[in-house]
Amino acid sequence: MFVEDGEISYTDRQFHLGMHILCTNGSPVLNTLAHLPSLPLVIDYQDETGTMGAKDELGMSQALQLRDRVRRIVLSIPPASLHKLIVLMDDSYPILEHLCLSSTAKGADADLIIPRTFVAPNLCHLDLLGISLPTKLPPLSSTVALVTLTLTNVQSSGYFLPKHLVTRLRFLPQLEELSVGFSIPIPRPSAESELWNAPEPPVTLPVLKRLTFRGVSAYLESLVAQISTPLLEHLGITVFNQVAFTLPHLVPFHQYDRRASSSPLRA
Repeated sequence: MFVEDGEISYTDRQFHLGMHILCTNGSPVLNTLAHLPSLPLVIDYQDETGTMGAKDELGMSQALQLRDRVRRIVLSIPPASLHKLIVLMDDSYPILEHLCLSSTAKGADADLIIPRTFVAPNLCHLDLLGISLPTKLPPLSSTVALVTLTLTNVQSSGYFLPKHLVTRLRFLPQLEELSVGFSIPIPRPSAESELWNAPEPPVTLPVLKRLTFRGVSAYLESLVAQISTPLLEHLGITVFNQVAFTLPHLVPFHQYDRRASSSPLRA
């Protein structure tokens, strides 16, 4: 555990130190936080060995429960440990600005789901790799300050319809980067009819500059038909192995802003 300095600002004759307490690998978090100043917490634990010690797990648990002090969470740990910690994130984190979660295991784990009651009104960056959101993505209703949203390696258990994503995007006026990627080709062709809704005016994402997608072409078509991105600068697309496919909605979407550049379409 370390106390780190941040930027120093001077306002109204008072110095403000942007200091925080770093809780990381091997740091003696357990039973020591109570003896340190009530500074914001940065929880950063990235385990490349595939194991996590009991003391580290208990320490991270203790830090996560100090919800009104947690500013940043970065966890890349084994799924069993990650599940225990995610379960604790079932309430409001009022000053949380950055959340990045991933599992060190390659396989799917249906238990890795953000609690439905997770609230983070000041969250600016959300990065979930193989971690699911609940049905209809309710946690996104509180993250109105999001600037970047990354939902990648989405498993079948965490699949969400484009309309549910767009419903949440409507209330993210500061979103600049959006990345959506699925681990397998879903939905199957027999279920693609569920992707299409009654025609409605597209939702404008006023400052979105970067859109990245990995999945089936039908999903992408449905998504871009429901959004408008006047400031889009980059479009990156990877589709699963599809011998033949069409993207009629993508052409007008991409041409809406002629400044947009795209990476090669990959299949």
